Amino acid sequence: METKPAEEKTTASFANDDDVKPAPAATPIEIPFAETQTSNFLTTASSFITQLTHVLSDVSATENLVKSLTRKDESTGQTYLQIPVENENVVKNAFTLLAGLFKGLGGK
Repeated sequence: METKPAEEKTTASFANDDDVKPAPAATPIEIPFAETQTSNFLTTASSFITQLTHVLSDVSATENLVKSLTRKDESTGQTYLQIPVENENVVKNAFTLLAGLFKGLGGK
């Protein structure tokens, strides 16, 4: 019985295929900062709405909220909305954003 030598396995090769490079190993996908920031914003907004809904569904809690956000001028009897903010720039930025929103809605 005659035995044949084991055949060598070769890979097919094409002319000028040396420019094809193997794909790099998979790297973990990093979530861009803007997406993380958006996700955090949505989570915070959802939590705020949930908590506000609970407060507004309870008469006593709603009264406490109104008392904490309003102040009365003793000399005139006028009531003012007083909302704590970080600083004056926060208010300025909020009004600038609102102005832009209203301007956009007005079509001007």
